[in-house]
Amino acid sequence: MEENREVAVVPSSPRRHLEEVSIIACPRPFSTARIVRQVPAGATIAAMMREVGLNPDPLFARVFINDRLILKAEWEYATPKAGQFVTMRVIPTGGGGGGKDALRIVAMIGVVVAAAFTAGGGLAGMGFLPEGLAMAFGSGTTAAYVAGAGVSIFGSLHANTLLPARQS
Repeated sequence: MEENREVAVVPSSPRRHLEEVSIIACPRPFSTARIVRQVPAGATIAAMMREVGLNPDPLFARVFINDRLILKAEWEYATPKAGQFVTMRVIPTGGGGGGKDALRIVAMIGVVVAAAFTAGGGLAGMGFLPEGLAMAFGSGTTAAYVAGAGVSIFGSLHANTLLPARQS
């Protein structure tokens, strides 16, 4: 007769988890993807971030040890104890470019409007051009499209020179 034996699954070293810190990290601000790790106790928050592939220097994140928020200034010094939980959540941040991005957007909108006005024959219709040129720059002609492209290129170059894009 066969015996029915149940097998119990026991961790190889129950004491091991008492000597480690549990990390749950969400490295992307708009994703629910997580990294779950166990690391030996004694490492700082910054070292744990590096362990999961995050660079703490330029990073904006919320970090907690159990339920206590750890400020960025403390990341290099805060050391969780064995058995504690560390949660890390990268957060999206604003540019901090001093308003240059908003000015760039407004400048580029102006360039688009000027190019459309030129290519659509706006100069000819407003009477700004002599009659011979007005016929050449009438709506829908090749000359009007070339003029609109020129205004677009010239305006974009100058907007990018005066208000350069922020380097990341």
